Amino acid sequence: MIGIFELTEARVSIEEIQLKLGKEDVEAREKFEGPYIVNLLSNEVLPSLASINLPVGEYKELTFKIHKLDEGDVDGIGQQDPLMKQSIYLTGVYTPSGGSPIQVSLKTDVDEEFSLMKEGSLAPGVQIAEDATNQVIIAFRLAEWFNFNGFTYDFSDLTAADNQLDNDAGEIEKQLRERIKENIKDSADFGKDGDGDGDLNKEEDTDDSNDDEDKTQE
Repeated sequence: MIGIFELTEARVSIEEIQLKLGKEDVEAREKFEGPYIVNLLSNEVLPSLASINLPVGEYKELTFKIHKLDEGDVDGIGQQDPLMKQSIYLTGVYTPSGGSPIQVSLKTDVDEEFSLMKEGSLAPGVQIAEDATNQVIIAFRLAEWFNFNGFTYDFSDLTAADNQLDNDAGEIEKQLRERIKENIKDSADFGKDGDGDGDLNKEEDTDDSNDDEDKTQE
């Protein structure tokens, strides 16, 4: 262990969310049009998600796009907001092993589309029934975003209080950007909330590789 990173803020700007029947599905249908700001610590979404109408079927893929936030995109988010012109903003306190705590912020303006379905997966999808309201949960297992097993850098190598993770930054910033992107894709999942309890349990989880008891859902 090289240290502990305790998050105090974690927000993502999502441009759109779309359900598909599978990877070959290119049908034009309703989708959630953003941008939406998702607060991963409080589970709040701004603005609130509306409902969409989908044809009956078993939807086995969900795609979402993260996109940098521009001024005027979301009411109540001003130019001084640290998420402005960024797609991900994380801040917290990093305490290196044997060292003193330091405040660290990580942000990136990466635009990326993520597909939530493992290649060749036989896991059930979300069954959309006729004339029914279906509650779908997207789970971001936030603890997995910072799974840095085998990562060769120490966070204390970050010299700035506000670190921009882009291709023009230093080597650790670029490595962190790529690692976090991959972790987001690997940790996210979706499923139908059949019992309406607001939680994605094992029976409702479309990806059984995420069913370990010690996985945290956000």
